[in-house]
Amino acid sequence: MMKRITMVIVSIMMLISCGSEIDKKIPDSMLVGAVPNMNISLEEDNYRGGKAIIATGIVPFDIKREQVKPSLLAILRVAAEKYPKATGIFVRLTPDEQLGRFAYFAGKADYEDNVITVHYGVPSDEQIKKWNSEIGKPITFEESTLGINDSPQLSRFNKETFDSGKKIILLFHKIEKQLYDKYINQPLKSPTTEQISRIAAKELGLSLKEVTHHHRLLSNYFSAGTGIWGKETINLK
Repeated sequence: MMKRITMVIVSIMMLISCGSEIDKKIPDSMLVGAVPNMNISLEEDNYRGGKAIIATGIVPFDIKREQVKPSLLAILRVAAEKYPKATGIFVRLTPDEQLGRFAYFAGKADYEDNVITVHYGVPSDEQIKKWNSEIGKPITFEESTLGINDSPQLSRFNKETFDSGKKIILLFHKIEKQLYDKYINQPLKSPTTEQISRIAAKELGLSLKEVTHHHRLLSNYFSAGTGIWGKETINLK
């Protein structure tokens, strides 16, 4: 059973170094550019014979890529100071608490054995441009053509497009759970993504194309778990 603790960073000034061991490893200079006000939840769990901390920070939906790493490190430092004996600390950034439950992450950082692995969950402008340039082209693997890239065009979200996408995503997962619960003992009847999307489209009064577009758009954009937007390693030894 996880133990949940909620903390609020009122100001980034709270993160100014107080001379602890983790402060020396993650100095103030590495936190420049972090999101200044974040709600953070901390959860404890058993891990590798010790304690793991899962830290989740709520960030703006339009967080900039250059804010991802310092924000992750800021939360990591808070968690490490509170739990100095943790065997692992796993930080997640999400634009919305509910979306975070379904792994829509703007970034994540895994800290074990004095090594931090940062995963970016939002693309850079160059990555968006490259992504969009590949749409409509053949997808190849080992000299075989697997189909045509029909991914939705990526762009930065505004509040309207983000809220629309969030509404669709949450309804999609609600329907998904209802159907899986209904057919839990009938795996051959498990619903497909298209079936779930059709039901969501009907409930929202939208077309299947619109629902599919928003679902794929948010999944592709906030995708720290897939590694498509890059990662880096920070060795603190």
